[in-house]
Amino acid sequence: MGKDDAAKAYGNGGETASGDPGSGWRTRAVTVAGRRMRVITVGALVLLLVLIGGAVGVYAYDSAHKDQIADGVKVGTVDVGGLNREQAAHRIRRHLVAPLHQPVKVKLGSERYELPADHLKIRADVNGMVDEAVAASQSWGVPGRVFRDLTSGSVDQTVQPQVSYSRHAVHRFVVHVTKKINREPQDATINSRDHWQRVMQGHAGANMMPVIASNRIGREQGESCAITFYGSSFIAGPRGEKIAEAGEAGETVLTASFDLEEMRVERAAWGFFRDRRPELYTELLTLDGGGVPQA
Repeated sequence: MGKDDAAKAYGNGGETASGDPGSGWRTRAVTVAGRRMRVITVGALVLLLVLIGGAVGVYAYDSAHKDQIADGVKVGTVDVGGLNREQAAHRIRRHLVAPLHQPVKVKLGSERYELPADHLKIRADVNGMVDEAVAASQSWGVPGRVFRDLTSGSVDQTVQPQVSYSRHAVHRFVVHVTKKINREPQDATINSRDHWQRVMQGHAGANMMPVIASNRIGREQGESCAITFYGSSFIAGPRGEKIAEAGEAGETVLTASFDLEEMRVERAAWGFFRDRRPELYTELLTLDGGGVPQA
């Protein structure tokens, strides 16, 4: 085989028609590099399209769930996680607002007091509470929210209930109940026996008339308190002196005799009836001292 035949068979042995022995190899290298660049460019474009598609998908997913409340979000004690706006509003009205529309009841022993629900004027901003719950769910940003949802994450945030009521109505109710049940403090060590007897004796002496002062015995237990009665019933004479007296325990029958004529003479000597002013009694029976007596 001659040189020319060999050149034809093996592509000129790296020699071009121009006579440059290395130009063929350079042409092949440029061709390979061009192909690689096209592959890289196509790969980059494909990757870019994938990224763009993923971003569009992420934003589309987030947009589709923009009204979805994240798991772990509560309004007061009401769990609204995983609900949409309508579902959350329904649950808040049922479990948070509805129980508030009940009367306020106070019980003390056998006494009961009630403040009607309509007097409280309960107002609840349900839409505002739902808005805050949704806002708490949107706090992570788009990528964070999507990742949280796909991994079953939670927010664990509590929204304060937006509820108002009539403070004036509550104040009036409290004042009313206070007036009904409030009592002056009592010293359990005080025994009023002697004082009570002296007062009764004073009535007898002031009117020059016998007085029969009776008192209970034993202990009475109420629903909220108990009281022990000290007995000591007695009969006082017209000068206030004790004529007969019972003990502090046990039932007793007391009797006494008085001379009515003797008491009349003694009263007359003291001048009690002589100094009376019955014409003034009518005025004393009126509320202001200057009108018709009040029944």
